[in-house]
Amino acid sequence: MEINRFCANTSLVYFLRTMGVAATQEAAAMHDFLVGHAFHSIVGDAQADGGEQQRAEAQARLPVRLGGCGLTKQSSIADAACVGSWALVWRPMQQLCPQLFGGVDLATAPQEAFAELRRAHVRLMEAHARVSGVWKKWDDGFYDYNKDGESCKAFHPEQLATRQELLPITAFGSEDDYLKGAQRRFSSIVHHAAWLNLLTRLRGQDVEAARCMAPSAAPVEGSPREAARFISVSQAYAGAFLNAVPRQPAFRMPTWALRIALQRRLGLPLTAATAAAGGGGGGRRSRHGKLFDKYGDVAQNDGESGHQTRHFLILNALYDALRRVYGGQVRREPADLTESCDHRPDLALLLEGVLTVFDLKVFAPIGSDAGEVELRGGFVGFGNTAPAGQLLVHGRRERLGPPANFIASTGAGYVSPKDGDYARAEALGLRVVLMLVETFGGLGPALVEELRKGAEWRANKLSASEYDETTWSARTFMAFTTQRLSVAVQYSAAQEVAEALGLSVAADPRAAP
Repeated sequence: MEINRFCANTSLVYFLRTMGVAATQEAAAMHDFLVGHAFHSIVGDAQADGGEQQRAEAQARLPVRLGGCGLTKQSSIADAACVGSWALVWRPMQQLCPQLFGGVDLATAPQEAFAELRRAHVRLMEAHARVSGVWKKWDDGFYDYNKDGESCKAFHPEQLATRQELLPITAFGSEDDYLKGAQRRFSSIVHHAAWLNLLTRLRGQDVEAARCMAPSAAPVEGSPREAARFISVSQAYAGAFLNAVPRQPAFRMPTWALRIALQRRLGLPLTAATAAAGGGGGGRRSRHGKLFDKYGDVAQNDGESGHQTRHFLILNALYDALRRVYGGQVRREPADLTESCDHRPDLALLLEGVLTVFDLKVFAPIGSDAGEVELRGGFVGFGNTAPAGQLLVHGRRERLGPPANFIASTGAGYVSPKDGDYARAEALGLRVVLMLVETFGGLGPALVEELRKGAEWRANKLSASEYDETTWSARTFMAFTTQRLSVAVQYSAAQEVAEALGLSVAADPRAAP
């Protein structure tokens, strides 16, 4: 997928960077149409309605780290390509051809090429002001409070270029370092604006309502399930499997699993669900008597054999990642910590005299009933999974009211105490880490921090033997680790869905059983 995406975009990007926005408009539109047509065919969305297909394509157009598939809409980045190219070449043009460009002022030159540049720059800066204003509003405020009394902010993606990084046209002839890579920075505006637009659509909001995190006066569409799904797939490393080149087994997923993972990621009905039901639903039920839904939520949460399989595969990947950093100092499911732990940890690490125990929790942000999905998951990162993980592992302290019941919107109210599984371990001074993973692939903040510490320990470099195990898209230790882990998460989640639906994983899920 990574190679195909690169080949599809490279030639047109060349023209976008060397020709004006108007000159490439028709070619970009045709390119986007053809890529979209191929996308719908490959991902398998024949069972989806028009709205689902449109939302899926809009999401797929986003970068992988923003919850998409990296199939960038070329017409959407034409302005960024235009501005970025001029930013990069204007100074060399003035130096090499002073007789032509030495006295030209980009801010006032009447030629159409320069006017087009100015219009593109204005459009991008207006979009940046709009999106950065929403991000600032969310960062300065909060969505709610958790039961520990901590304020929780609404989630939005990082890496939007700052106003300082987006140079004015008058600075294009300078030696400013921000002129290098200008297209990437200006493109971030386009991507973040698209992310915000899709989120508001999935929430059933308008942009102004999104700014205030309030319901829209007249929502057209949207649901807590779709918003929670989109926030979940936008979390750290949730899409790392899409960057994995399947040359080595650890970076590889079978076609049936990749299709399930993609359809779940994009909010599409599962081809596997239709095939397993003989094409018509059939009223098939899960092991606890729940009707299977077309999105795979019941299959993900009420599988044939519980959640042992997904836990096992993901724990294997985490153990392998930490062993590559700390060697034999990492132990898996140690049985000799009963004097300090009431609960057997998944991993234990003794480093520099400090014993750290790790507990892996793999939770689904969407339960078996889409109508009961908590609204919080569509606003706060890990909003539907982190509270449960924190409670199980770390417990919670008692907090006194009034009122008698806790109110999340204000943080006021009584909170009853509850010991976590590692209450005694923490009381004895052990360091306890919740390794939270969501079934859509997001890695919890504490887990990401541990992986980053491991990467720093290794100077983010691969060993000689690891170069034989890796691919060209994973040339740092962090990329190597997160891609392998992401593949394990997506494969295990897809396998759980397939087994629940009675799908033969050796067969093509498009074929009726």
